Amino acid sequence: MADQTSKPSITYYNGACPVCRAEIEHYKHRADEAEILIDWCDVSKTRDALREQGIDEDEILRRLYVETADGQLKGGIDAFLEIWREIPRLNWLATLIGAPVIYQMSCFVYDKILAPFLFHWNTRTGRVQRMRRP
Repeated sequence: MADQTSKPSITYYNGACPVCRAEIEHYKHRADEAEILIDWCDVSKTRDALREQGIDEDEILRRLYVETADGQLKGGIDAFLEIWREIPRLNWLATLIGAPVIYQMSCFVYDKILAPFLFHWNTRTGRVQRMRRP
Protein backbone atom coordinates (compact mmCIF):
# COMPACT_ATOMS: atom_id res chain seq x y z
CA MET A 1 0.00 0.00 0.00
CA ALA A 2 1.24 3.51 -0.80
CA ASP A 3 2.50 5.77 1.94
CA GLN A 4 -0.41 8.15 2.50
CA THR A 5 1.93 10.98 3.61
CA SER A 6 3.73 11.03 0.26
CA LYS A 7 2.67 12.80 -2.89
CA PRO A 8 0.03 10.75 -4.75
CA SER A 9 0.69 9.44 -8.21
CA ILE A 10 -1.14 11.08 -11.10
CA THR A 11 -2.94 9.02 -13.74
CA TYR A 12 -3.53 10.68 -17.11
CA TYR A 13 -6.31 9.02 -19.10
CA ASN A 14 -8.54 9.80 -22.08
CA GLY A 15 -11.96 10.34 -20.52
CA ALA A 16 -13.53 10.90 -23.95
CA CYS A 17 -12.96 7.21 -24.73
CA PRO A 18 -15.82 5.15 -23.25
CA VAL A 19 -13.61 2.06 -22.87
CA CYS A 20 -10.84 4.02 -21.14
CA ARG A 21 -13.31 5.90 -18.94
CA ALA A 22 -15.01 2.66 -17.79
CA GLU A 23 -11.68 1.08 -16.91
CA ILE A 24 -10.52 4.15 -14.99
CA GLU A 25 -13.83 4.30 -13.11
CA HIS A 26 -13.16 0.72 -12.00
CA TYR A 27 -9.66 1.68 -10.82
CA LYS A 28 -10.99 4.78 -9.04
CA HIS A 29 -13.51 2.65 -7.17
CA ARG A 30 -10.83 0.13 -6.14
CA ALA A 31 -8.44 2.91 -5.08
CA ASP A 32 -11.16 4.61 -3.02
CA GLU A 33 -12.02 1.31 -1.31
CA ALA A 34 -8.36 0.83 -0.36
CA GLU A 35 -7.92 4.53 0.55
CA ILE A 36 -5.13 4.90 -1.99
CA LEU A 37 -4.34 8.46 -3.04
CA ILE A 38 -4.22 8.75 -6.82
CA ASP A 39 -4.91 11.96 -8.70
CA TRP A 40 -6.91 11.30 -11.87
CA CYS A 41 -6.47 13.68 -14.81
CA ASP A 42 -8.76 13.45 -17.84
CA VAL A 43 -6.52 14.55 -20.73
CA SER A 44 -9.48 14.96 -23.05
CA LYS A 45 -10.27 18.07 -20.97
CA THR A 46 -6.74 19.31 -20.28
CA ARG A 47 -3.54 18.21 -21.97
CA ASP A 48 -1.20 20.89 -20.64
CA ALA A 49 0.54 18.77 -17.99
CA LEU A 50 1.74 16.18 -20.49
CA ARG A 51 2.48 18.76 -23.21
CA GLU A 52 4.95 20.31 -20.78
CA GLN A 53 6.66 16.91 -20.65
CA GLY A 54 7.11 17.01 -24.45
CA ILE A 55 4.51 14.39 -25.33
CA ASP A 56 2.77 14.76 -28.69
CA GLU A 57 -0.94 15.61 -28.35
CA ASP A 58 -2.05 12.51 -30.25
CA GLU A 59 0.07 10.35 -27.94
CA ILE A 60 -1.49 12.06 -24.92
CA LEU A 61 -4.89 10.85 -26.15
CA ARG A 62 -3.68 7.47 -27.39
CA ARG A 63 -2.00 6.06 -24.28
CA LEU A 64 -2.43 5.86 -20.53
CA TYR A 65 0.24 7.69 -18.51
CA VAL A 66 1.15 7.68 -14.83
CA GLU A 67 3.44 10.11 -13.09
CA THR A 68 4.73 8.28 -10.04
CA ALA A 69 5.03 9.92 -6.63
CA ASP A 70 8.78 10.31 -7.26
CA GLY A 71 8.18 12.12 -10.58
CA GLN A 72 8.81 9.36 -13.13
CA LEU A 73 6.47 9.38 -16.14
CA LYS A 74 5.42 5.96 -17.39
CA GLY A 75 3.20 5.20 -20.35
CA GLY A 76 1.30 2.24 -21.78
CA ILE A 77 1.64 -1.09 -20.00
CA ASP A 78 4.16 0.40 -17.57
CA ALA A 79 1.46 2.90 -16.50
CA PHE A 80 -1.04 0.10 -15.97
CA LEU A 81 1.54 -1.80 -13.90
CA GLU A 82 1.97 1.26 -11.65
CA ILE A 83 -1.78 1.49 -11.05
CA TRP A 84 -2.14 -2.23 -10.44
CA ARG A 85 0.78 -2.22 -7.97
CA GLU A 86 -0.78 0.65 -6.03
CA ILE A 87 -4.18 -0.98 -5.60
CA PRO A 88 -3.99 -4.05 -3.33
CA ARG A 89 -6.77 -6.04 -5.02
CA LEU A 90 -5.02 -5.63 -8.40
CA ASN A 91 -1.47 -6.57 -7.33
CA TRP A 92 -1.89 -10.03 -8.84
CA LEU A 93 -2.49 -8.45 -12.25
CA ALA A 94 0.76 -6.46 -11.99
CA THR A 95 2.60 -9.66 -11.13
CA LEU A 96 1.04 -11.58 -14.03
CA ILE A 97 1.44 -8.91 -16.72
CA GLY A 98 4.88 -7.95 -15.38
CA ALA A 99 6.25 -11.46 -16.03
CA PRO A 100 8.88 -11.26 -18.81
CA VAL A 101 7.20 -12.94 -21.80
CA ILE A 102 3.72 -11.76 -20.89
CA TYR A 103 5.05 -8.21 -20.41
CA GLN A 104 6.54 -8.10 -23.93
CA MET A 105 3.38 -9.53 -25.49
CA SER A 106 1.21 -7.09 -23.52
CA CYS A 107 3.32 -4.13 -24.63
CA PHE A 108 3.02 -5.23 -28.26
CA VAL A 109 -0.75 -5.75 -28.07
CA TYR A 110 -1.35 -2.45 -26.25
CA ASP A 111 1.05 -0.29 -28.32
CA LYS A 112 0.47 -1.82 -31.75
CA ILE A 113 -3.16 -2.98 -31.64
CA LEU A 114 -5.34 -1.80 -28.75
CA ALA A 115 -4.20 1.82 -28.26
CA PRO A 116 -4.15 2.62 -32.02
CA PHE A 117 -7.55 0.96 -32.52
CA LEU A 118 -9.18 2.91 -29.67
CA PHE A 119 -7.54 6.17 -30.81
CA HIS A 120 -8.76 5.66 -34.38
CA TRP A 121 -12.25 4.70 -33.18
CA ASN A 122 -12.46 7.76 -30.92
CA THR A 123 -11.23 10.15 -33.63
CA ARG A 124 -13.50 8.60 -36.28
CA THR A 125 -16.55 9.00 -34.05
CA GLY A 126 -15.57 12.57 -33.15
CA ARG A 127 -15.02 11.96 -29.44
CA VAL A 128 -11.50 13.37 -29.74
CA GLN A 129 -9.92 15.65 -32.30
CA ARG A 130 -6.49 14.87 -33.71
CA MET A 131 -3.76 17.42 -33.34
CA ARG A 132 -3.48 19.60 -36.42
CA ARG A 133 0.00 19.39 -37.83
CA PRO A 134 1.60 22.28 -39.80
